[in-house]
Amino acid sequence: MRFFIKSLFVIMLLLATGKGYAAVQPERYGIHIGTSKATIDAKTNADMEAMLQKHPLLSDMKPLVNEQKRETRTFTFDFYIVFTLVLLFGLIRYIHPRYFRYLLRAFRSPAFGNKQLKDQMETAVLPNLLMNIFFAASGGVYLYYIFKLNFPQRISVFSPSVLVIVLIGGVGLLYLAKHFVMRFSGWAFNIHTMMGHYIYNVFLINKVIAIILLPFTVLLAFAQTSIAIPAMIVSLFLVGVLFINRYTRSWQVLGAFFQYSKFHFFAYLCASEILPMAILTKLLIRGIFY
Repeated sequence: MRFFIKSLFVIMLLLATGKGYAAVQPERYGIHIGTSKATIDAKTNADMEAMLQKHPLLSDMKPLVNEQKRETRTFTFDFYIVFTLVLLFGLIRYIHPRYFRYLLRAFRSPAFGNKQLKDQMETAVLPNLLMNIFFAASGGVYLYYIFKLNFPQRISVFSPSVLVIVLIGGVGLLYLAKHFVMRFSGWAFNIHTMMGHYIYNVFLINKVIAIILLPFTVLLAFAQTSIAIPAMIVSLFLVGVLFINRYTRSWQVLGAFFQYSKFHFFAYLCASEILPMAILTKLLIRGIFY
């Protein structure tokens, strides 16, 4: 009996620990599966490549970062040059406030300015000298930004500080020479009083031009091109209007001297007003382009 039970237990144990094998035939059910290693690897690689192509950070078809190239500009030099210009004007305005009231009244009323205000302004020697220096500085810096806006590649080969100094010195020397020539003309033709009034009007308009150009210089220095170009056009228009005003004042002063020949007056304007600016412009263009 014990032998029978042991035999039965051994048989059941063998049956429980045995392995079974079955062959799977998916083709019988319409399922086609490649069983070769090459097929499986190719399928895996294709799926992986498709996933990489769809991924926004791993795809070669799409840019990793949407970059926009921007030109970097440094405004350090522009800040200091404009700050110095504004500071100079502010100091003159703060120290001599009465002088600016006389200046405005003389500009608005030429007839009255040629009498009382002319004497009051000419006695203020220091404000006159400082405003003439400010005119040279304002005009030189303004010309620098005009050339920089229109000829940036040509300007870039020169040192900005040297170019600004040359322009300021050029404007200053131009009007200093003009002053001495007009004084000499007054002495040579014995028209001291008439030439004194003319010199007064010339430098009066110069001071007004220097003040008007100051805000436009700030725009030309820091504004974008879309704003700087209209600002340049408006400023040139205002300067042209002021030059016409200066010529009108000149005719009122020198009309008696040229009363018999307006051509001589026109020739005098060309020689004293247009020719010096044309020479300065030609020298600058030759220095920049050649």
